[in-house]
Amino acid sequence: MTQLRQRVERLEHLATNAASVSATANDLANFPGNKNLVAGANITLTPGTGTLTIAGTGGGGGQAAIQFEDEGTPLGAAGTVDTVDFVGAGVTATRVGDAVTVTIPGSGTVPTGTGFTHITAGVQDAAAKSVDLATADVTGDLPYANLVPATAASRLLGRGSAGGAGDWQEVTLGTGLSLSGTVLNASIIPTPGSITISVGAQPGVTGAVLVPQVIYLLVPANYALTGWEVACSPAATISIDVWYQTFPTLPTIANSITATNYITTTAAASNTGTTGSWSTTAITRGNFLAISLTANDLATYVMVQLQGDKA
Repeated sequence: MTQLRQRVERLEHLATNAASVSATANDLANFPGNKNLVAGANITLTPGTGTLTIAGTGGGGGQAAIQFEDEGTPLGAAGTVDTVDFVGAGVTATRVGDAVTVTIPGSGTVPTGTGFTHITAGVQDAAAKSVDLATADVTGDLPYANLVPATAASRLLGRGSAGGAGDWQEVTLGTGLSLSGTVLNASIIPTPGSITISVGAQPGVTGAVLVPQVIYLLVPANYALTGWEVACSPAATISIDVWYQTFPTLPTIANSITATNYITTTAAASNTGTTGSWSTTAITRGNFLAISLTANDLATYVMVQLQGDKA
C-alpha cells in the first residue's frame, strides 16, 4: 500500500512540473490503460496546480493571413476570406492533399485561312470560318479615319496610269485643277491665239492706204486679249482703233475698247503693245470686231494682230 501511494505521488509531481509525463513500466503495470502524454509539433503542455493545459501554436506551414486582390485592388482585409470560388467558362480547380490547382483554358487553337480570327463566346474558334476581306464576309462602309492619312493637303485617292492594277495611290493635282475645301475645281487652260487683219491699197492705186478705213469681222473664238502687234510698209506713222459689239449690231467708234490707247507706229515699220489699259479685253466668239485705221501718212500695206489666250 505504501509503494502504491509513492507511485501516485510521483505521477502527480511530474504532472505539475514537467512538459511531459512518462510512466515507468512498473507504473503502467499498476495502472493498466494509461499511456505516455508527449507534446508534439506546435503543441505545448502547461502543467498547473491540479491541471494540465494543452495548446496549439502556429499552423500547418501555410499562410496565416492571405490577401486576395482583383487586379491590385484588395478584396477586404487580409486573412478574412474563408472561401475562394473559381468561376468562368472552362475554369476548373482541383485539390490534391494540401495543393490546389486552378486550370484556365487558353484562347483556342490557331485558325486557318486568311483574314481576321473568329471569336465565339470570348474564345478563339478555329472551326468557325475566318473573316476574309476579299469575300462577302465584310459588309458596310470603311470609315475615312481608318484609311492611310494623306501626306499633305490637296491630295486625291486613285491609281497611276503607269502602275497597272494594284493598291490605291495618292494622286496630286495637275495643271488646271484645284481643291476648294473638298470640291475639285477644273479651270480651262488658255491656249495662246491671235486674230490677224491686214489691209492694202486697191489694185492699180498708188499711194498710202486711205483713211479713215474700217474692217469688220466676226470673232472666231473666245479670247482674253493680252497684247497687239502692228507692221506696215513702208515705215509710217499710223493709228488704229479697235471696236467691239454684240452681234448682230455693227460696232461704231462709240464701241471702242482701246480707251484711246491706240495701236500705233511712229515713223516705224512695226510696233508692239499690251491691252492692260483697254476698257475691254474679253471678246466672245460670234460677236463683231472692227479694226479702224484712223491715221496713216505713208503705209501702202498695214497688218494688225490681236494676241491673247483662246478659251
